[in-house]
Amino acid sequence: MKKWKAFQNAVPAEGFNEPASVSQPTELPFSIEDHDDQRAWYVIHCYSGYENKVRHNLEQRIETMGMKDKIFDVIVPTQEEIEVRDGKPHPRDRHVFPGYVLVNMILSEESWYVVRNTPGVTGFVGMGNDPTPLRAEEVTSILKRMEEAAPAHGCQF
Repeated sequence: MKKWKAFQNAVPAEGFNEPASVSQPTELPFSIEDHDDQRAWYVIHCYSGYENKVRHNLEQRIETMGMKDKIFDVIVPTQEEIEVRDGKPHPRDRHVFPGYVLVNMILSEESWYVVRNTPGVTGFVGMGNDPTPLRAEEVTSILKRMEEAAPAHGCQF
């Protein structure tokens, strides 16, 4: 991604014709940029092994309760891993933080209620009833860890 941005402003040499279709880099389905509207990333705790179900339930609640303007992204941090079983590679996604889901939202009474009362959610990470937002560098490091190109190798005996 960094290499693409470095060449994005480059000027083509004389006589170079652009191909008919240029593939653009795919954008992430979530954003890590700071916004002017008090968006922040929060961590919610859920039952271990139910992260994807909680993400699905929360996304459904966001749509049905009309909270798309307050809750923007729901992410389960995973990393691709290649597991070798019976001498054959089997790719699978491994949860980086089992039992935790990241939510990008504007914290308000309504958004807190929607997330907190989603089936499978046990609570926000933070002091008491006051959720603590993640710092931007923490979110960036988690998302970079998810994007790593080389999958980890695991071996089952």
